[in-house]
Amino acid sequence: MPPSTSGETLRADDLTVTMRAGAFIAVTVLPIICIQGLPEHPQTLAVATALLAAAHGGHVVYRRVRGSRT
Repeated sequence: MPPSTSGETLRADDLTVTMRAGAFIAVTVLPIICIQGLPEHPQTLAVATALLAAAHGGHVVYRRVRGSRT
């Protein structure tokens, strides 16, 4: 943001959402599996299980920072 003039007030706002990576993958993949039914190929379930196991302990972080002039 460019510097403010003497009559302006700057306001900052931020938001951070942290989620376990395994939960994020489950929330993303589970509705697809429920809509399409169980896959015919067991490799699909094996890949999904491997993704969940690999993501154990990991985190997904969404951050948003906004600035405004009032």
